[in-house]
Amino acid sequence: MKKLLTIAALIGVTSLSFGQGTVNFFNTTKTTVRTNSAVGGPTTGVMDVTPNHYYFALFAAPTTTTTVGAIGVSDGAWTFTGLYANNSATLGVFSGGTVALPVNAAYAAGSTVNMFAAGWSDSVGTTVAQAQSFMAQGTHAFNGWYGQSIVATGIVLGGGPTPAGTPFGTLANQAGSFSLLLQPIPEPSSFALAGLGAAALMIFRRRKQ
Repeated sequence: MKKLLTIAALIGVTSLSFGQGTVNFFNTTKTTVRTNSAVGGPTTGVMDVTPNHYYFALFAAPTTTTTVGAIGVSDGAWTFTGLYANNSATLGVFSGGTVALPVNAAYAAGSTVNMFAAGWSDSVGTTVAQAQSFMAQGTHAFNGWYGQSIVATGIVLGGGPTPAGTPFGTLANQAGSFSLLLQPIPEPSSFALAGLGAAALMIFRRRKQ
C-alpha cells in the first residue's frame, strides 16, 4: 500500500512539473539590447553593465494578439508572466535563465503564446508597476531608460519532452535586438518658468493677505 501511495505521489509531482510551461528568458550577443545617450538620439552602443543596472519583464498573450501599445506594461491585452530578468556580465545581454512560468492554464506545457519583453534602467525602479508609473508621467525629473522588444509569435512553451520555448533569437517569429531609450526630462527653461510661476503665486498670496 505504501509503495502505491509513493508512486501516486511521484506521478502527481511529475504531472505538476510537466504542467508548467517553460521558456528561455534570455537573449544572445546576436540579439543585443542597445541604449542611447540623448532623448531622440541614435542608439550608441550595446547595453552596458554600468553605470545602470537593467531589469526585464516577460509578457504573454494569446496568439491572436500581435501588437503592443506604446507602453507595453499597461497594455490590457498582455499579461505579465511574473518572470523578471537582469542584464548579464555580457554587454547587451539579459538573462533570467530557462524558467517555468507560474501555474496557469494559459501557460501550460505545450501551449502556444505570443511574447515580448519590456526593459528599463534601475533608476526607474525594480518592478513592472514602477516602470508603468514612470512611463505614464510623460516627462521625468531624472534620467531613465525604457524600451520593449517586438512581439515573438507562436512560442510553444516547453515541458516534459518538449524543449523550452525561445522568444528571443534571429528566427522570423522571434524577437531580435531592441533598444532602451532615454526618456524626456523637462528643459531648463521649463524649470525656470515653473520657478517664476511659483514665485508669482507666492507674491499674489502675500498681497491678498
